[in-house]
Amino acid sequence: MFTVDVNGFWRYSVDEEFMVPRGNLIRAPGGSRERFVSLSLSNALEWTLSRYFDATIIHTHIFPGPFIRETGDHPDTSFFEGTVRFRF
Repeated sequence: MFTVDVNGFWRYSVDEEFMVPRGNLIRAPGGSRERFVSLSLSNALEWTLSRYFDATIIHTHIFPGPFIRETGDHPDTSFFEGTVRFRF
């Protein structure tokens, strides 16, 4: 199965920093009034190898939004994930 996901990330308030769920600071407000943080595009491909095994490959590309561009270095970011699962 092939899936595509698009996710947008915004700050609730222009006075808030941008943090990951576990609480690590990604970017301080830095005086930016922008709320839009970034857009991510993910592609996933899942194979069922047998009754007990499946495998997944995911590629995600993150496009920085105005808030990221205004508050520091802002390269696009990509990452890949590969997973093999055994069910018993």
